[in-house]
Amino acid sequence: MLVTVMGSYKNQETIDGLNELLVHGAKIRYKDIVVDKDARQEYIEMMGEKAYTRDLKREITGIPCYICTDGSMTLNIDNVLSENRPVAVNFDKRFTHSMTD
Repeated sequence: MLVTVMGSYKNQETIDGLNELLVHGAKIRYKDIVVDKDARQEYIEMMGEKAYTRDLKREITGIPCYICTDGSMTLNIDNVLSENRPVAVNFDKRFTHSMTD
């Protein structure tokens, strides 16, 4: 399973979602909408300028958006994982980032 995750490394839900996908053995394409202007523009085109601006003002940028291989999009990771079972994972490979940045 390949999942594109659009979010922000500054957002705990994004980090938690990436880790959950790793536990389930997903292949991940990560796009950070805060640091990557192309990813940000793509997010704005999908979600709208108002949604992006609102998220910035509320300091919850990067509410993760999951895009599945079939092109379906959801904000709920449970929708992505509903048909997948956990697999063993090497926890040295988990996505981590300091939340103090």
